[in-house]
Amino acid sequence: MKALIILLLLVVVDCFAVTTVTTAGKQKPDDASHDYFIGLLRLVLIETADEYGFSVLQTVPFPGQERMLKLLALGAFYDVVWAGNSDTRESEVNKVPFPLFRGGLGWRGMIIRQQDKNKFSAIHSVKDLSKLIACQGLHWPDADVLEHAGLVSCPCRLL
Repeated sequence: MKALIILLLLVVVDCFAVTTVTTAGKQKPDDASHDYFIGLLRLVLIETADEYGFSVLQTVPFPGQERMLKLLALGAFYDVVWAGNSDTRESEVNKVPFPLFRGGLGWRGMIIRQQDKNKFSAIHSVKDLSKLIACQGLHWPDADVLEHAGLVSCPCRLL
């Protein structure tokens, strides 16, 4: 009888098992894209509950993108994060190929100083653009894209 009660308790506990999925919190208080990503992740967890069990989502403070990716690669602290893609990142972590922005993340634009408007109006080719240096955030995968296109970029810490 005692064994039957223990077995029954184990089955009941297993039925109520919940997995905690940890991800990064907002980079800044008004980070609207974070709300979008969290909403998508919650939807995925709800839609896959029958197959993988119930999950709750936990966010922890954002430590910076490079540190977050290193912690994910180590299997420490984070279960899932979102970030731009690069060959290096794909070799260090498992990529889930899902178009968070429906391909829009691959669109690029430039921001220039108002006083440089005429200078940039004279650029009509990649060759013209290659005479300039692009400023990119440190650890941004875009720098690899620019380099592949034959353009020079300078990584900057304070963007």
